[in-house]
Amino acid sequence: SDHGLYVPGIATLDLERKRAERALPDPWQTDTSIGPWGYNALRPYRPTVDMVHELVDIVSKNGNMLLNVPPKADGTLDEETERILANIGRWLDVNGEAIYGTRPWSVAEQDDVRYTHKENTLYAIVLGWPGTSVTLQAVQDVRVQAVSMLGSRETLLWSREGEGLTIQAP
Repeated sequence: SDHGLYVPGIATLDLERKRAERALPDPWQTDTSIGPWGYNALRPYRPTVDMVHELVDIVSKNGNMLLNVPPKADGTLDEETERILANIGRWLDVNGEAIYGTRPWSVAEQDDVRYTHKENTLYAIVLGWPGTSVTLQAVQDVRVQAVSMLGSRETLLWSREGEGLTIQAP
């Protein structure tokens, strides 16, 4: 698609309030906001879960997210902005290992699952609670030594089935 004056290898591709459809070979960035670009008490903010899902999708496709938080005229943030940022921070406290320092995997997404990897660890980030189990079709041919869930000490039951790797939710 047309990205204006962007030349691969010379600059960073910047997709304002957009996302790449697939993992790109070079790092790219999107600029987005929790709501409007400038503070407006009458305009609603986006739900935190939507912003976390957007972050996960972007990272799985070799991107970075520049998140705008609109300050009030006196430079302070309103309570809702602080709450949203705290919620994103809490999610990253548990799941940041699957985000920070990771790279896109050979398969960026499968339905509601996004993949990243770091060293010998593959992260499958499920966007929403999967119910009793989730089947990771994209890891069908991957050698699995162990399966765990960030933020949980429970042992996860898993099995190989025809469709891929099925993990029982804790």
